[in-house]
Amino acid sequence: MDRAQGAVNFRQAAEGTARFVAARLTGLLAGSVSTVTQLVLMLFTLFFLFRDRKGAAREFRSVLPLDESQRDKLVERMTNTIQATLQGSLTIAAVQGALGGIMFWILDVPKR
Repeated sequence: MDRAQGAVNFRQAAEGTARFVAARLTGLLAGSVSTVTQLVLMLFTLFFLFRDRKGAAREFRSVLPLDESQRDKLVERMTNTIQATLQGSLTIAAVQGALGGIMFWILDVPKR
């Protein structure tokens, strides 16, 4: 123990560890507060958009500086883009899951 105390400065090691932990906790706390704030704002916004979706859609269309046919085309294109993005994401997830399962089967990964 005496030899270890001579080779290692325990006070300096403890201070360094405390600084490291404090720096990580500060970042974690700031990130957590930011995440919770964004989650609350998202849920608040979604609540009112779902509750008043027809009025919100009317307001959105009325604010656009386009004539009626251009508005219809824009809204249709946005709808198609959103649907394609969702369908593409689900398709990719299904393909990745299937390929992962096939890979596990080929490599004979044991079940728990």
